[in-house]
Amino acid sequence: MTDVLSTVLYATGGVMEIAVTQRLVERRSRYQEIVVVDTEEHGRCLVIDGVMQTASTDHTMYDDAILARLRPEDRDVLIVGGGDGYVARRVRERAPGARVTVVDIDEDVVEIASTWLNPGFVDDPGTVVHVGDGVAFARSCAPRSYDGVVLDLTDIPLDPALSEDVTDLYVRMLDAVGPLVRPGGWLSMQGGPSEVPPGEVDVATVVGELVGARLDDLVRDDVVLPSYGEGNAFFHGTLRQTT
Repeated sequence: MTDVLSTVLYATGGVMEIAVTQRLVERRSRYQEIVVVDTEEHGRCLVIDGVMQTASTDHTMYDDAILARLRPEDRDVLIVGGGDGYVARRVRERAPGARVTVVDIDEDVVEIASTWLNPGFVDDPGTVVHVGDGVAFARSCAPRSYDGVVLDLTDIPLDPALSEDVTDLYVRMLDAVGPLVRPGGWLSMQGGPSEVPPGEVDVATVVGELVGARLDDLVRDDVVLPSYGEGNAFFHGTLRQTT
């Protein structure tokens, strides 16, 4: 019998079944259920709480979308979330002189990723990984410490009842990281599914309004990742400076 992994399409709540060739990790952390599998169609995949997070076959599409504003001359980049290390590695490839700081709340994600998904990313001398809350970390940093900030946060909860918590999280995160960006610096983030069915929270619209109030030249890009089975919205722009 073929081993099948059922992953939730987080916009619709439907299920995508993926043929699995090997199950590598199944672990419950303090925060979430973490699964790593090898698949026939999408290569090696990270699935958290039943939702596809990243796949070896198309993660560069995601990485480049969320790094749309990255400049070769950038020297300090903060990534909140991103414990799989793929975005951090992509920063180092496209801006080789950059120092990358990754802040992820789940040490199990970082440990699993550095073993099974992205070997050695935590040992890169240009990358520093902090395990902890992103808002608290940002509030501890000196103002104007970074050329750019990436918010690569965990997928939005499927339950519409949690929408107020989601909005509060993004407001607190954006308010915390805003002062860290240098003049002319940028902010980029993923904003959830491109389209949602009636009755579901349209996270992309919520996120777009929140970042639009903080960015001078907001751009939204919608990218379809095969491993996601749906489109994903990405927002980026130059952070508006405040006195």
